[in-house]
Amino acid sequence: MKVSVEPSLFADLVGRAGHHVPTSTTEPILKGLLLEAADDTLTVSAQNRDTSLKASMPAEVAEPGRALLPGRVLGEATKSLAKSRDYLQLAATAAESTITCGTAVMTIRALPADEFPGLPRAAVAVGQIDAGDLREAIAQVAWACKPDKPAKPEHAVIRIDIDGDTITWAGADNYRMAARVTPWGPGTPDAQMAAHVPVREFREAVKDFSSGPVTLGANDNLVSLASADQTATIRQYQIEEYADYQPRLAKPLPTTVRVETEALLEAVKRVTLFTEGLGSINLDIQADCIGIHAGDISLIGRGADTVEAQLDGDAMQLRFQPPFIIEPLASIHTEHTVIGLSAPGRYVILASTDEVFRYLAAPLKPR
Repeated sequence: MKVSVEPSLFADLVGRAGHHVPTSTTEPILKGLLLEAADDTLTVSAQNRDTSLKASMPAEVAEPGRALLPGRVLGEATKSLAKSRDYLQLAATAAESTITCGTAVMTIRALPADEFPGLPRAAVAVGQIDAGDLREAIAQVAWACKPDKPAKPEHAVIRIDIDGDTITWAGADNYRMAARVTPWGPGTPDAQMAAHVPVREFREAVKDFSSGPVTLGANDNLVSLASADQTATIRQYQIEEYADYQPRLAKPLPTTVRVETEALLEAVKRVTLFTEGLGSINLDIQADCIGIHAGDISLIGRGADTVEAQLDGDAMQLRFQPPFIIEPLASIHTEHTVIGLSAPGRYVILASTDEVFRYLAAPLKPR
């Protein structure tokens, strides 16, 4: 195989594929990246049995062929050459591959390409979604999941609910729930489907899709994402029962407060500096403002701030662990946030003003 490629594009492609190379595995062959050159295209493939990626870029192909190279070494080598103004030349044999770029020459011992297992096939397409909407939705609901040491397997997944022309992404653990509805184009008007994808792997996979339409596919075993130049697959979790999040998030609460999202988020972040040793932040919700305070002068000190707000209902005091208020505020994409309240110590719902994103959080019990 002999190809010539633009070094920054090649480094980006290898970097994306490298996210799917396992750091530890009982199958050393999976630590390789498979390079295939044909028809003015260079394709890089990677997999780790849970996820896979196959992505392509334009290339000048002098000799078609394939090579399997160690992913970590290839990634570091291409990264070091990404800013070069010279084209990168790659010449591969069954034993080794030589990279030449400007004055740099690097030779990497090859792995047996014939032993690299075939990638999972993309699932049957169920519809299309804009890449930007997809990335935003996953980022928003991922906060509500608990991928590390989850109490239940369903806490480590993002649920995909498809009902005709509506697609909802959801995440939940014992203390949080989040759901985002996004526009999309279903393959059929009466499409119905539910899928459960591990949050960590899904969050990484969607980062590879920067713009344009993404085709979503699903079957009983995996979910696939595909664009014009790449396809990713993620193994599904088999979840028998998932939290009934929709009625809980849709339930109207007797008290609501409307506040500027960025103002409240920045105030909470400032006051959070003084939660060391206490671990909680207090929100004092009044008729025309929200007071935020935390800290103890006998420990690190005290912090306080106030933001304007519009209250409809009873004044209330709430106490949160900082992430439980910072995470939803950082995820809300509208200028204002509507917070629904029932009673101190009872769950609250934070929602975007367009109501496509809703987040349920459990405050701490009042002292």
